[in-house]
Amino acid sequence: MVVQRVSIAVVGAILLWSAGMLMAPRAAIAQAANLTDPRPVPPINMEQLGGGTVELADFSGNVVVLNLFATWCAPCRHEMPSLDRLQAKVADQPITVIALSIDRVGADRIQAWMDDLGVQHLTTLHDRTMQAAQALGAPGLPATYIIDGRGMERARVFGVEEWDADGIVQMLTALVSETG
Repeated sequence: MVVQRVSIAVVGAILLWSAGMLMAPRAAIAQAANLTDPRPVPPINMEQLGGGTVELADFSGNVVVLNLFATWCAPCRHEMPSLDRLQAKVADQPITVIALSIDRVGADRIQAWMDDLGVQHLTTLHDRTMQAAQALGAPGLPATYIIDGRGMERARVFGVEEWDADGIVQMLTALVSETG
């Protein structure tokens, strides 16, 4: 019985944390946890949902919006459509939005979750080992990292953001010009 009580308490804490993240005021990216000095992003290996692997370095030359999520994360579910709309808005630019699942479930369940949300434009990858979250120091989900074309982390946002907002699109476009 003690195990069940602990499990219920843990689930309750996760739900409260998720609700708080969902209801927290959305900060403009300029007020996000921006870095004063860009720093190199560690090597990150990811699985493609259809099989095979890809490295973050394979996207060199592109500005990357790397979003860590999980299918069980309520704030992630809320945020994902805006990431998809962002990728559609910047499709003609060297900007890649990567949705990186840290779920332990299989690729088919992740793809079904994305399909349920109507996601059509994102590069969806999988990291069942949670190596990326550990390497980047993600304190929770969702966690998003803005990486310039040279592989330097320029900003990070913890929590929900409306990624297709005009100010964010302009900031990413300016980053392309600056590091392209």
